[in-house]
Amino acid sequence: MPIDPSPQHRYSTRSKGPAEKPAPYKDGRTWVNTTISKSLKRLKKAIFHASLTIKQKNKFGVYTNMTVRQAIDKYGDKARKAVTDELQQLIKLKVLKFVKAHEIDPIVLKSRLPSKTFVKIKFDAAGLFEKIKARLVGGGHKQKRYLYSESETSSPTISLVGLYIVALIAADEGRTVITADVAGAYLRAFMKRLVLIEINKEESDILVELYPELEEYLDSRGKLTAECLKALYGLIESGRLWFELLSSTLIANGYVQNQYEPCIFNKWHEDEQVQSTIGIYVDDIIVTCKNADIAEAIITSLESEFDELTITRGKIHKFTGMIFDFTESRKLKITMKKSIDEILKRNNVTSTAVTPSTEELFQIDETSPYLVFDDSSA
Repeated sequence: MPIDPSPQHRYSTRSKGPAEKPAPYKDGRTWVNTTISKSLKRLKKAIFHASLTIKQKNKFGVYTNMTVRQAIDKYGDKARKAVTDELQQLIKLKVLKFVKAHEIDPIVLKSRLPSKTFVKIKFDAAGLFEKIKARLVGGGHKQKRYLYSESETSSPTISLVGLYIVALIAADEGRTVITADVAGAYLRAFMKRLVLIEINKEESDILVELYPELEEYLDSRGKLTAECLKALYGLIESGRLWFELLSSTLIANGYVQNQYEPCIFNKWHEDEQVQSTIGIYVDDIIVTCKNADIAEAIITSLESEFDELTITRGKIHKFTGMIFDFTESRKLKITMKKSIDEILKRNNVTSTAVTPSTEELFQIDETSPYLVFDDSSA
């Protein structure tokens, strides 16, 4: 069919001649009705979210995400500091290499990805303001997935069963348990492919203010262009690159990767005659060993390798949204109190019961008619 760019037709701007209505779906729905239905659902959802109070948003898991400008306009210096901290982290870790857009080959420049800084306003359990967190992410949704193999864009995490086994063995053997969270984990892994991003004007203005030498890299629209030297959040390969970095670091230090659980690593320490185990869930790490000195040495090694770790020691650990309590000897208690409380509150459950049955379970109603057994089908 010849192409006609004229926008005069009702259903198509590219067909010539009488407009052809899209064929209905097999169940009788039409493209127009389906589109309207989807739009109405989005509108209802938006109205519902807008009607919630801050406390209700926290309760229903509706978090407030803003653009840089919206956050600064509403929260002022606190929001600006959160964005500044994020941008400074990118510079400190040498994640980006700034380039002049007009010097890049037009074909290469065409593949440049958008970027966006998400500013999340976090609230405590009471619905009160807690902190502002910012994260600059690359537009991975614009990357051409067909250029990547599945193994380049997928990354494993420890399974729930695997995590339970690691924790149960630690409890049974009385191991020392230490958990850690690597700050900005992805930003420590090097990229393998050329990926360019465009940085929005608000973030570009802040970067130039912090680092005046970047002004020469601004384009005519006041935006910066940069090559990603390290795995920026949002890119489709970043999760895999981080996992490869962490796992290769552990293997280089004598750890053996479990063939059934790729996120569990074990090492036998011959002199001490003990085993240490490490479990990985993205940037969260759990370390267990009967020898406390070895466990501490592992954490020290990870700190020297990845610089910033948030470390938890002791008998109680928060890991992957659960609380692991090793207080009682050879026993492990796993709870999700916050999640359970939220579910009970959401469903207005205020009473308790030892069993799901009522108090009348064993009471016999003498007036009730006898059950009749129908053996006709026997």
